[in-house]
Amino acid sequence: MSIPAISLEVPGVRLEDGGAVSVQVEPLPHVLVDTLPRLPRQEAVMVLDAVMAGNYVYGVRVGEEALDRAEEFLVRGLAEVWRRLRQFGDRRSESPGESRCRVLFDELGFEPPELQQVIHLPRIGSVRVDFWWDGVICEFDGMVKYTRGLTGQPAEETVRQEKLREDALRMLDYQVVRLTWADLDDLQVLGQKLIRAGVPHRAFQRFTAVA
Repeated sequence: MSIPAISLEVPGVRLEDGGAVSVQVEPLPHVLVDTLPRLPRQEAVMVLDAVMAGNYVYGVRVGEEALDRAEEFLVRGLAEVWRRLRQFGDRRSESPGESRCRVLFDELGFEPPELQQVIHLPRIGSVRVDFWWDGVICEFDGMVKYTRGLTGQPAEETVRQEKLREDALRMLDYQVVRLTWADLDDLQVLGQKLIRAGVPHRAFQRFTAVA
């Protein structure tokens, strides 16, 4: 059984006469199934989350049915790794940083958070937070949001709005943890931040259950 090829236009590349440049490639679901199990887990989850949500250059979401069909071509030795990756993938992750956070939370033993939880704040309205546990909110700051190109407003105004939002969350008795790329590179710091904020940990849950 052979994998069907598709023709795909190369973004931003044109022939001298202005015509589009196309190449023959494997369908994306097949590429994911064959490639992601061979990558480090953090990288694999970042890619899978993005394509499931359509957050990449072609912007087409890869659905469950397409992945089901691609799995028919899965190499046997990769099946278990792929199964775990697919189960962990979540289209609600809105950035590579959020995807990497989820992997690290899991590898450090913390309970999985709810993603993009909506919370109503007085005088501000409804907001979505990156990660939510009961009583604890975690936000990932990739710093892109503070550039005018993304928000359309000065960085100072974006920072001010973020401060007002965080103050309002704390007024509702939420513990708020902010993470940056540097935090994700230091697991000791990351773990300490989450524990101090009260993020539930699987080990603590086991001890509580025994007690």
